[in-house]
Amino acid sequence: LMLGVLALWLIVGLWTSLFVNFNGQLDGATMDYPIDHIAAALVGRTEKNDVVVNYIPDRDDTVKADTFEFYFKTLLHLPIQYTIADTRKTAESRLNMETRLWQTFEGRRRVWIAYSKAGVPSSLPDFESKMLARNFQYCFSLTDQPKALLDLYVAPDVACPPH
Repeated sequence: LMLGVLALWLIVGLWTSLFVNFNGQLDGATMDYPIDHIAAALVGRTEKNDVVVNYIPDRDDTVKADTFEFYFKTLLHLPIQYTIADTRKTAESRLNMETRLWQTFEGRRRVWIAYSKAGVPSSLPDFESKMLARNFQYCFSLTDQPKALLDLYVAPDVACPPH
């Protein structure tokens, strides 16, 4: 019996190692939102009190708040505040989300908007135009990560840093 269990364990272990797609089908094994690429792009570029808005692709339910905490704070010790935004279904829920975001930006001078190249949120252009309407100035977009884009906006009295 023990030899049979050992043989089964060995077969299953080899199967899951050789056929990588098996692991990708497990819940939580893949990330649609490239938080790892976003966090890597921010290293050495953030300043204390920066805000990073992680704009989640439409219909993406794979992103969990503790993932951001792990990458930004635990792993990389970035001195930032982060928040999550997404495309809401109703006008009222979009307004509530934006109100929460503007409260997060209160007193902040630099705001990064991070999003996936594969799933640009449908409400992102509207949100970015509201950033400009609130006198934030667009500086640049970091495009060196294969799966993520990060746009930096600064308050009117802040100069855009070199990138």
